[in-house]
Amino acid sequence: MPVTRQAPTPHGAASPAVAFARIPAMVIVAAMASVALNLLVWFAGSRMGEMVIGRREVALFSVIGAMAGGAVFAALGRWAARPVPRFTLLTVVVLVLYAFGPPSAAYAPYMEGAAVFNMTTVVATEVMHLVSGACVYLALTRGAVAR
Repeated sequence: MPVTRQAPTPHGAASPAVAFARIPAMVIVAAMASVALNLLVWFAGSRMGEMVIGRREVALFSVIGAMAGGAVFAALGRWAARPVPRFTLLTVVVLVLYAFGPPSAAYAPYMEGAAVFNMTTVVATEVMHLVSGACVYLALTRGAVAR
């Protein structure tokens, strides 16, 4: 039986409990879905113009995002009174902040040795951020909560 923690809300109703034992499996699901879908976005973008990021970068950062999301979800499940609503809010905030990254990379490289993004790469990476965020959010909030 998965370890869960159900926290009371101010109105007396309980927020969904986090099923800690399911988080690793849901992170793997989120990572696999994110990698697969983001590579489809990459291939679609490469058909429309040059992509200045590689497939390996797309896959690597998709997995890193899923792992980070799982760690945050577990931490919120452990320490937050209402982990799922807090994770929802945090997901939205992170995606809004990530929206500024690709346009910034069109003016200056995002890391040493990287190329400046062209418009195709900016649009594709914006879509990839949304895809990754959706994969992580849905996998964790649907698959790692006690029912």
